[in-house]
Amino acid sequence: MRAVHIRPRDPEDLSRCVDLLADVHAVDGYPAIWPADPASWLTPSRLLDAWLTEQADALIGHVGLSGVAAGPSAELWAVSTGLAADRLGAVRQLFVSPGARRQGIGERLLAVACSEAHRRGLHPVLDVIDRNHAAMALYEQLGWRIAGSLEVELAGRPERLVCYVAP
Repeated sequence: MRAVHIRPRDPEDLSRCVDLLADVHAVDGYPAIWPADPASWLTPSRLLDAWLTEQADALIGHVGLSGVAAGPSAELWAVSTGLAADRLGAVRQLFVSPGARRQGIGERLLAVACSEAHRRGLHPVLDVIDRNHAAMALYEQLGWRIAGSLEVELAGRPERLVCYVAP
């Protein structure tokens, strides 16, 4: 395996991140609803930081860490952790190129986001649609626990959103 490099995302990386996201969406349907403005989706208002993974100058992965807004997910996370929403850091936009999977890249990106959350005094949390079995298996293998689930509507159909908290 060639060396994998993880670094903070720079603004000039955004178009490559959108291209990778489009590849992931075509294969996995993630995100469940393709955003009207994918660059803005990758740069939400509560974004604290984002990182990308490169291998031989090819972008192969991405993750973001965001502050948590009040809402149903935040309520589940707060009950599960005993912490208010402002003490939580949401791992978001974690995706890996379909051709670069099963190399531990998702796990490494998750570790970087969690490390930064801890550095900021935040407890990492995340949510995932329950049909994303590979992601759920990874989180559970790493000791994340389910805080609860919510019924949501995405693209006009009901989905189950599973909320996780880091160990």
